[in-house]
Amino acid sequence: LTVAVDGKPETVAAGKGVSAPAGTKVTIGNASTVTKARLFVSTLVGVGAVDSIHQLSSAGLKPFGIARRTIHNAPPVVDVIQVATQYDPGWKTGNHTMNELHLFLMLTGTTDFGYLAGGFERGSPGQQMVMDEGRAGWMANTTQASSSFVLTWLGTPGKPLTSAAAAPARPSTAPAPPNTGNGLAQNGGSPSGALAPVALALAGVAALGGLALRRHKKTR
Repeated sequence: LTVAVDGKPETVAAGKGVSAPAGTKVTIGNASTVTKARLFVSTLVGVGAVDSIHQLSSAGLKPFGIARRTIHNAPPVVDVIQVATQYDPGWKTGNHTMNELHLFLMLTGTTDFGYLAGGFERGSPGQQMVMDEGRAGWMANTTQASSSFVLTWLGTPGKPLTSAAAAPARPSTAPAPPNTGNGLAQNGGSPSGALAPVALALAGVAALGGLALRRHKKTR
């Protein structure tokens, strides 16, 4: 993709990201006439903002998933982190607790969310998911096909995104960790990478890889 922020263009290849501060003019285009590109965007907007974000031009654009979460009691400064993850068939996390505010958007396959104290959810393509903060549980792909999702964190700087739960983890049925492409650990280790302020974009061509983009950002 070619991304211009206030008239300054740069080329963004698969697995790379670009940021756009609030108030800037952003133009995004695909110079290729034969290869499609997929873009993952996270944006911090005011409560009640319009739903059609990033869809000002429709020609050649096909949105295939959108998720939205209103955040309450967020810290005044956050790390905005994006991750695109694929779970291999049968793979399962260890028992863990999500410490920070976040939002999942399911892309392919199904991913299960289970809680140690009881409760179970299953995410399917196009569905918005949250694993409740402070509630110990696990995530797994219990099917025979891969599953994938994109995840946006609003993390407190310096605080771990997840922590291991006290209860022992169930044994995994798969021999390998998920295919995140960036070495994220089974218990959701804190990722790091390129700087990104208000809006974060992750570009992928034909397949999803893994990437984490961090930046300290003051919220309103």
